[in-house]
Parts: sequence; structure tokens; C-alpha cells
Amino acid sequence: MHKCLNCNAPLTSKYCADCGQKADTHRITFKHFIIHDIMHGVWHIEKGILFTLKQLFTRPGYAARDYISGKRVQYYNVFYLIIIILGLAVIAGRYVDGGFMGSTGAVKDEAVKEVLEAIGGIPKIIYISIIPILACNSWLIFRRLKYNLAEHLIIAGFVVLAFILFVLTAMLADITGLAWLSNLMGIICGLFPVIVYYQVTANTYKIPGFAWRILLFYFLFLAEMYSLFMAAVYLIDAF
Repeated sequence: MHKCLNCNAPLTSKYCADCGQKADTHRITFKHFIIHDIMHGVWHIEKGILFTLKQLFTRPGYAARDYISGKRVQYYNVFYLIIIILGLAVIAGRYVDGGFMGSTGAVKDEAVKEVLEAIGGIPKIIYISIIPILACNSWLIFRRLKYNLAEHLIIAGFVVLAFILFVLTAMLADITGLAWLSNLMGIICGLFPVIVYYQVTANTYKIPGFAWRILLFYFLFLAEMYSLFMAAVYLIDAF
């Protein structure tokens, strides 16, 4: 009986039952390296990214539910994708007046301006920090879903990934002078969590029950972000 070259376990199928490595492993040659390892690896990554983005824009809440329920093989890791898209957004921000957060020239309060400029300098930390905030809020409000906090982090990850893509699109619209598209992205960004959580909670709450919960969700998030922002302003003023 053949054994797995990785863990030495007996092979009974095309993949090792213990470690998951393919039973058919080839000797590494230049041809195999180029055609199989590189091309197949790139195609697999691109296919996963494209599928994830398609699901994000066509059925984001249902996609999050699928991922949580275990249907993950076709998806690219949402948190890895957030880092990739954030990198693109930061690059695009260099070509926009004022950078990632836009121009702060009209802001009179120096402490507020300093906070906005600091946020513009660390967009990755800002966006990633939003994920646990959203997750905690949805975990508290949508209790009937019976998801744990880690599963709510997945849902929040889908929301934040969309936020970043909308911001990136808005920045590209600013670069090309399409102000209407930038404004549209702002509106969609604001409404997107409603779509996501409506799909996630489908058949769990009736419309009135969902409506007051999503309003509470928005209220908590805005209150938390405002409190964090004002705390930063206070600390800069104090020191």
C-alpha cells in the first residue's frame, strides 16, 4: 500500500485522510513548477477572489451564512482579502487630495484635524478595528441567530470588506472627476449593513423586529465611533 510522502499515513484515495496532501506528488521540475505550481496557484487564488467578490455584491448576507455553515472551499479568506484591498485603497489615496480620509483643509479645530490626519495615516488599523465593534454589536442584538462572537466576526468581515471597496471606488471616482459616483458610493456604503444583516437574519425575525434591531445596531455603532473619535480629540487637546 502506498503511503503519504508528507505524514506516512496509508493512502486510500487521491488525498491523504490525515494531512490532506495529494497522493499524486510529482518530482519538482522547471516545467512542473511553472505550469502547475505557479499557474495553478495563481488561478486558484484569482478564482477564489473573484467568487468571493461576486458573492459579496450579489448576496453578501447569504454568503456570510454559507461561510459560517461550512461552505468555504470556493471562498477566498475574507480577512486576507481585506488586507489586499486596503493596500490598493492606500495606494489610491496617495492620488486623492488629503489622502485616504480626504482633505482636512476646511476643519478649523486643530485637535479634530490632527485626529483626521492620524486616521488617514493608519487606515488598516481603523478598518480592522471596526470589525470587532460590528461583531460585538450584532452578537448582542441578533441573539436569535445563535451565532458565537467568532461567527459574527465573519459577518462583520464581509461588511467591512464592502466598505473598503466602496471607499476605494469613491476615491477612484474623485480622481477621474466623477463626483456623482463618489456620492453614490457613500449612500450605498451607509445602507449596505441593512442588506447584509437582513439576509443573514432571513426567516429569523419579522420585518418590525428586524427594523428596530438594525436601527439599534446603527445607533450603537455611530455612538461608539463618535465616542472613540471624541476621546482621541480630548487626548490630543490634553497633551
